[in-house]
Amino acid sequence: MSLTLTATQESNFKPVPVGTHHGTVIRIIDLGTQKTEFQNEIKMQPKILIQWEIHTDGDTELLTEDGKPMIVSKRYTASMHSKSQLANDLKSWRGRDFTEEEKSAFNLANILGKTCLLSIVHE
Repeated sequence: MSLTLTATQESNFKPVPVGTHHGTVIRIIDLGTQKTEFQNEIKMQPKILIQWEIHTDGDTELLTEDGKPMIVSKRYTASMHSKSQLANDLKSWRGRDFTEEEKSAFNLANILGKTCLLSIVHE
């Protein structure tokens, strides 16, 4: 497999506007095990990336320059621990917490194609 890169002179990147938007989960990508550092401790953790397509609802500001819906992504540690960002985000989407039984066997593919509200901030 070959991966050829070229230098680009300018970026046409247009960020999703700040605010609350409807988005549909379009991809869940397994990023593999990655080295992370937390509180000066290095760990190997499984990571995933979730991507949402932003609903335009007729708003052209939510389209890319080539007229496609914007996409936003978020990286997570693949964990359903109660303190994990993934578990907390899923809890807010569902409107309730997971039971221990649900946590132990949650199939992430269940959220593919599901719509939720996304709060977009630029940091």
